[in-house]
Amino acid sequence: MKFSSRRFHHRRSELRCQVRRQSTDKYDLFYGHIGAMDTMALALKIAARMIEDGELDKRIAQRYSGWNSELGQQILKGQMSWQI
Repeated sequence: MKFSSRRFHHRRSELRCQVRRQSTDKYDLFYGHIGAMDTMALALKIAARMIEDGELDKRIAQRYSGWNSELGQQILKGQMSWQI
């Protein structure tokens, strides 16, 4: 599995977990951390699958496809403005 550097450039991840109620009980905190780590692991597995299958690139291309239109190209070239 290889992550593209353009997607994760200068980003870091922080595992922040919170329990549902205010509790300092060590078991609540322990299970809160376990649940957060499980969620993070599942998210990374899904992200890796999306990258390997090309699904992420497809969704990114679909999201920004409007920039390839005539209007999008005019905006990128500075030929369009918000001035009336």
